Amino acid sequence: MERTLGFQAGALVGGYTIYALVSPVAGGEFEWKDRTRYSDGWHFDATIGEYVQRRDELRAALGKKNSWHEGKTDQEISAFMERQRRLLNVRGGPGRIVKVVPAQKVVAFPDSPFFDVPQWRLTVPKAFVVMR
Repeated sequence: MERTLGFQAGALVGGYTIYALVSPVAGGEFEWKDRTRYSDGWHFDATIGEYVQRRDELRAALGKKNSWHEGKTDQEISAFMERQRRLLNVRGGPGRIVKVVPAQKVVAFPDSPFFDVPQWRLTVPKAFVVMR
């Protein structure tokens, strides 16, 4: 589970708590962080020799696709973020939004080799319930 979620090896050995999100999430209340392939949404861009946020790479890719038309790009970003908001509001089944909190302090968050767990950062406080 550590590798899947992008925690350092041994991060969950001391135990962990799983919290399920119960509050609704509105637009503007979260940041998209892509998937665990990119720890906290960061990706090393070898073409510029720096780490960049995936949201910036998404905007650049959509801008290029739209011949740098800002209006079209903004529309696509808005539609994409609305899809993300809907995902954040799933409250049951395998798509349910949970937060895994290790009992001990975690010092490293390596990119997950499994790539596929979505990640977001909530920007406003929300209610969670303890699942485990």
